[in-house]
Amino acid sequence: MIFVTVGTHPGQFDRLMRKIDEIAPFVKEEIIVQRGFTKYIPKNVESFDFTPDLDAYYNKARLVLVQSATSLLEFALKYKKPVITIPRQKKYGEHINDHQVEFGVFFAEKTGIKCIVDMEELTPELLKTYKTVPVIKKDNLHKLQKYYTELFASLNASDVSGKPNLPFSKERVGYLMNLLEPAKKDAVLHVGVSNIPELEIALEGKIKKSVTIDIDKAKIAKARTFLKGAQIMEADITKPLPFPKNSFDKVVILEVLEHLDDDAGALEHISQVMKKGGTLIVAVPNNAFLHYFNPVKYAEHKRHYSNKSIADLLEKKGFTIDHFNLVENSTLLLNLYIHLFFKFVLGKTRQFGTFTKSANKTYGQFNRRGMDIIIKARKR
Repeated sequence: MIFVTVGTHPGQFDRLMRKIDEIAPFVKEEIIVQRGFTKYIPKNVESFDFTPDLDAYYNKARLVLVQSATSLLEFALKYKKPVITIPRQKKYGEHINDHQVEFGVFFAEKTGIKCIVDMEELTPELLKTYKTVPVIKKDNLHKLQKYYTELFASLNASDVSGKPNLPFSKERVGYLMNLLEPAKKDAVLHVGVSNIPELEIALEGKIKKSVTIDIDKAKIAKARTFLKGAQIMEADITKPLPFPKNSFDKVVILEVLEHLDDDAGALEHISQVMKKGGTLIVAVPNNAFLHYFNPVKYAEHKRHYSNKSIADLLEKKGFTIDHFNLVENSTLLLNLYIHLFFKFVLGKTRQFGTFTKSANKTYGQFNRRGMDIIIKARKR
């Protein structure tokens, strides 16, 4: 059996799916494909989107085809089987940069396996005859680990021009600001008021118009004490919004969708007041195990989201995802418990985020796991 896996990256990988579908009838061997978020569904092979555990497929496979991510190194170290790596490429919209190409080529050079950059090299003959098992000598393992660490450090630090590599930052507000990329001409809508409207404060003076809406009058009143130029008003996102079409260049909706009975309807209302090509920043709780110890999950939230469910919802409502990341860790719960203790036991408001050092690191990189999901998307 040949197993093809594209991992959990939220971007499509249609090129690989279509190529596998094209050559499968000529291979005459079972091919199973994990297609992830790819929209194209192969017709000539068995496929699925996600599974909690790929080990059964890895163990059964004679040959594995895998994207050029950390999963490649993990597979090579754990399984002594032939592997071909196929990197996602920026020019096809498969990733935000070409680090997979760089790493895939380097990995192939150090281990002897094949890295396919030109999809035309993926042929039935190659799959039938390929038997190369990666050879990772001790010195090469150190080189690979060092290379991968340095590669991502450079990606997190700067882009090819030497400028800061957005959107990564040392903390949450900086990360959100980088995602938002505020410009003087922008009109920005914020859905939901935080106890301390840090993002709105950071935006003051940087954009043309800032509007914040909420249904909680007390929160609105409190937010006004922090802000000078922002418009703050009562409005219900589950109903048509009191703004003309094309009112906003950018919309921010953080930790709101999970509270709504009709999250899909709310996104429709948001879309109606956004300009075409406008930016949407979304944050929702990930359906992570630790959230089962989150009391708010049961008291206030209607749902938590998997990577696939939130991505599918946004795509269905007319948005194209440009950036997808998992952030926050177990300190999120610790901060929550402290906040609730001060609020309900001591009757005081304490700024959320007493323990932030380790959580802030998650905003400086891409993460495979996290308590929350943050997405930047465009209105089509």
